[in-house]
Amino acid sequence: MPSCSPDTCVCKKTGGTEVAAAAAAPGTSFAPGDDSDSDVWGSSSPDPSLEATEEVSRDVAALKRRHENRGYLDGLTKGGELGLQTGFDAGYPLGAQLGGLVGQLVAETVWRASNGQISVQTRDAALAELRIDKVLSSEHFDSELHIADPALHPTILKWSCFYDSLLVGL
Repeated sequence: MPSCSPDTCVCKKTGGTEVAAAAAAPGTSFAPGDDSDSDVWGSSSPDPSLEATEEVSRDVAALKRRHENRGYLDGLTKGGELGLQTGFDAGYPLGAQLGGLVGQLVAETVWRASNGQISVQTRDAALAELRIDKVLSSEHFDSELHIADPALHPTILKWSCFYDSLLVGL
């Protein structure tokens, strides 16, 4: 329990140790935003030049940390951009070719369904399998996401052969 007098205040901290703090000089008050020169936390250094050196060291360390973080983030961003561009450049021709083949098969599916050449169930099955997210699923590519021939993609091949077989039956 605190024991206070006009000149000192003794408080019990956790563990039973006592801490004494000198009271403010009579007539001195501390209000929020008070810009007085006294340091209420008792952290002022007896040597002002030592305090300034410590403050500069902290400022320099904080500035160094900020620059290191910013440099790291800039490097990540630039590296990611270069990697993305390289991946896009390598994958675009394959994606365009697959997209073109899927587009042709979707068009043929819709056309044949509208002419009664295939059933609604066949149309729905073809359109479900020819969704681009299913065609581009990683299971259809090697470990480096390559495919030898887009025309030999299992889904493309399945529906191409199906429509070719309809031509033979005519």
